[in-house]
Formats: sequence, C-alpha cells, structure tokens
Amino acid sequence: MRRKFIISLILGFAVFNVSLSSQSLKKIDSFKTENRASSFVKLDANRYVLVGQKNENWDVLASHRVTFHIFDVKEKKLQSVVPPIADYAQKNLEIFFDGNPVVSYPNGKTYIQFRSSLVYYDGNKAGILLKNISNSDKKRTQERIIYLNWDLGSNQITWNKVISEMNQFENLEISRGGGVTESKSFLRNLMIPIGIDSDRQIFYYMIEKERGEKGWPSSISIMGFSIGSKDLNEIVSLQIEKIPDSEYFSPTLAPSSDFSKLGILEYSELSLKKHVKGHIVDLKKGKVVDFPIPVSPYGAAFDPNNQYFLILSNETGKLVKTNLTTLEQQTMDSIHGARYLVFSNTGKYLFAFSHGGAIEVRAVPSLMVVKSIPVSSLQTNQAAWEPGGSVFTSNGLWATVPESDAISQLGKSGLHLFEIEE
Repeated sequence: MRRKFIISLILGFAVFNVSLSSQSLKKIDSFKTENRASSFVKLDANRYVLVGQKNENWDVLASHRVTFHIFDVKEKKLQSVVPPIADYAQKNLEIFFDGNPVVSYPNGKTYIQFRSSLVYYDGNKAGILLKNISNSDKKRTQERIIYLNWDLGSNQITWNKVISEMNQFENLEISRGGGVTESKSFLRNLMIPIGIDSDRQIFYYMIEKERGEKGWPSSISIMGFSIGSKDLNEIVSLQIEKIPDSEYFSPTLAPSSDFSKLGILEYSELSLKKHVKGHIVDLKKGKVVDFPIPVSPYGAAFDPNNQYFLILSNETGKLVKTNLTTLEQQTMDSIHGARYLVFSNTGKYLFAFSHGGAIEVRAVPSLMVVKSIPVSSLQTNQAAWEPGGSVFTSNGLWATVPESDAISQLGKSGLHLFEIEE
C-alpha cells in the first residue's frame, strides 16, 4: 500500500512538474500608437482602451480633436476612434461652467477647460466622461463630471448626464502672523474612476469628500451610475481613520473581474506608526466587510472565483491571502518592489510583477512559486524595460504597456502582446 502511494505521488509530481515547465510567455506581436499610453481600462469582454489618448488643438474648440485607442484582444487589432466631442460641446454650451468651456488669459491665449476619457464601448454605443473645471481665478475651483452617450452608428452624442459635481480646490489666504499671509490651494474633493461592469452597464467610481489641510478626506463614497436607466446611486460610504499629522494616501481600489466585489485598502503612515485596513464591498448588495491588513498594500486582486483576496506588499515582499468567508489569513514570501497582481485567464496561474523587470509565477490554488521570468528574456528587442499597465485576456493573451525603457522601439507609445503557454 505504501509502495503504491509513493509511486502515485512520484507520478503526480512528474505530471505537475511537466505542466509547470511548459508554462511560459511567448511574444506574438507589438503595436505602436501616437499617444503616450500608460495602462489599460477594460471596456467589455474583449476590448480595452489605452489610457493616455491623443489630444489636438487645445486652443480652439471648433478644431479640438480627441483620439482614443482601443485594443480588441479577440481580433488582435488596435482601433482608433474619434468621438464628435468638439461638435457636441459647441452645440451644448450650457453643460459647462459659465456656459463656456474655453478660458481666455491676459496674454491673449485661450485654453479648453475640459478633459475626456472613454469608459464604455460595446460596438454599438460608447460612454465618455467629460471633466469640466471652472475658472481657477475664483475662490473655489469646481469640477463637473459629465457622462456622454455616444451612438456609434450615427456618430452622434445623444444624451448627457452629470454624475459628479463638487468643489475640488479652495484658494485661501492663510495668516502666518506678523502681517505675513500665504496663498494656498487645498484639494477638497476628488473623483476617482473604478471601472465599468459591462454586463450590467454600471460605471463605478469613488469620491473622497471634504479633505482637510493635511489632505485627509472625512469619508469616501462608492458610487454607481446605471447607463440604461441613467440612475445614480451611492453604494456605500466609509469613514476614513486618521493618524494625526500623518501623510494621506488614496486607498488602493481592486474590483473583482465580474464587478460583484470591490477591495478597498486604506493606508497611512507617520514615522514608524502605520494604519492599514481593508474593506470588501459587495457592489450588488451594498454590504461591507472589514478586515485587518498585516502589510503595506500595493498590488491586490480577487481570485477568479471570488473565494479569497490577495494583497502584495512592495515594501516587505509579503503576499497575504485572505479567505473571504472566514477572513482567515495566510502570509507568504514574495518579491520586493512588487507592483501588481494578475491571474491568467484560466485561473491556473498568478503573476506578480515587480520593479526591476521580474515576473513571479505562482500555481493556483496552492500559490507555490513555480517560475521567475526575467523580462529581458521575452524577446521584445528592448535591452531594458519593465511591464507597465497589463491585462490578461479571456483568450489566453497577456498585453502590457512597456515603461522604464533604456532602449525601446515603443517607449510608452504602444503595447506588447504575449501568448500564455500553459
């Protein structure tokens, strides 16, 4: 009996070892873009937009042009789209502060006071966030975020909805004594996009509310905007814990792949004192579960089945696994200088990326380290580079925007595409 057990154990290890040794990343293509991209935002099951669109003609509204680059992983194509934002803005001036999106300066220069980003795209319609900022010479600088619905068939923006409006900066004259005053601008509120649930057509974002002079908000709210019904709802609101006089860092936000859950990781520090706390938000029910974090958080990810939540510390090189049912935690050694975590499309492997160009590969569910891949071995014709924003796609590909290039054909203007051989 013991002999059979040992033989089966050896054979099982051999099969396991062969499957792991065949796992690798093989480059299949590279794509160049005109803009300087830095990361990806998921639009639907197959499409991602490169963050960092190309903007042209900032001084004249009529000729202003925005180009978004969409990567279709199913077709392995990079598509450029140009929404009719300038035309819509000219015909709908009432959506802007003071009815004018263009600011004139004493030197005669003019400048368009809005920015746009693509947050939804399904081949028939798209969603664009238009960020409009009021004139900065006022006591308060206001920020208005407008969702624009773009019908792709007619190439028309058919409706808009203000989803966020708040005082962003406050300009104050602070008395320092002895007749000395200091002019200072304080960031009061901040809107941070989270992402789109393309199946339910809900766009999620976070608002940091009422920041004080030290930069601390009093609370954060997770908001959800339903594209179909145009309803806007606060999912949850959380009070922010403070270490007096400490530096504030915006929470790390990590949605699950199906947008049913959201991980929120608070972190602040002062000298040797640190505050770290985690929250798991059920985005469908609006419920929150709190849990401790034993490390300074950086990368974070839910497993594909939403059974546990992983946190990677770039400071200590520790990987923490939290069971979402029991909240039991397991801490293991990982790599220092960690940046982020991504599961492969099959869920069989976990990839941890770090500064210095190393990729650590772990088997799932054991989370045992099975391979370390130096980026220099990936045959990109670049002597030194690091993976920037990355995504693993549903058809088994890995797309990454390179950064920190010493010698590069792409710089930050494009992406590499790899096949995952499992």
